[in-house]
This record gives sequence, structure tokens and C-alpha cells, in this order.
Amino acid sequence: MKTETWIGIAIMVILFVAFVWDNRATIFYGKEVEMHPEQNTIPDFTLTCEPPRSRPLHEYSALNLNSIILVKLTDLGYKHLVSLHNANLNVIPEVMVRDPDYYRQRADDNGYTQFLLWEFIKKFGDVTGIACLDYYDTNIRIMNNDLTPVVP
Repeated sequence: MKTETWIGIAIMVILFVAFVWDNRATIFYGKEVEMHPEQNTIPDFTLTCEPPRSRPLHEYSALNLNSIILVKLTDLGYKHLVSLHNANLNVIPEVMVRDPDYYRQRADDNGYTQFLLWEFIKKFGDVTGIACLDYYDTNIRIMNNDLTPVVP
């Protein structure tokens, strides 16, 4: 970077620090705080949120972890299953090497692969999250009779 850029960054940092340590009201985490001259540190804050409101149980359905679900895997999902399986090759000598086609053949006519819910969580839990790669379609199919209404 050019020297002028570094000087500009240094000036912005100095101004920011001067603002934070100034005696005027400063805003941290959306709260206005009066800084006092004898105060040498930035005050600590505990962020308070309203506790989640409880919803009536009759608005929920129960789902057993042993329920069968249908999931449409992507190519990356099939490769993930292969890597999980082939990781055991050195541990169990009888295990045969598998490729993605082995798992694709187990999908139904609509492209869905069947899992027990707990098995799916175990296999794909570590690669599931916000902004994760697409290992599967997020619309998972569950049998209607596996959803039981919760009676309070």
C-alpha cells in the first residue's frame, strides 16, 4: 500500500480511539454510556434479551429420532457419504471401497435417499449450518404418520 493509505488508516484509528476514550457519551452494543474521567476501561456490558416466548405445545408435532426420512443428496452429499465409508478401509479389512454411484443406486425413482433421522444427523451434522456447502436439498421428507401432535 502507499504511504498515504497507511497514514489515512492511522489517523482513522487515532480518531476512533480518541472518540472511545473521550468523556462524551459513547455507544456500545446499542446502549448509551457516560464515560467518566476516572474510568480507565471500557465498561462491561451484559447483553440482555427477552427470553424466548413459550409457544403452546399443541402448536408442535413430535418426531422420533428413529423415524425414516427421505433426503435428496447432491453430488457433494454422495461424495461425503463415500468419504465417511472409505475412512474405515484401514480399520475394518472386510470393508469394500465405494464410490458415489453406489449410493446413487440406493436413491428412489424421485432421487431421494432414505435415512433414519439420527443416522442422517450423525452423517451430515458436521457439514450442516448456515452458509455451508450444499450437501443435500434442505426440504427433507417425513412420513405424515411419523409426526404426532403434542397433547399438553
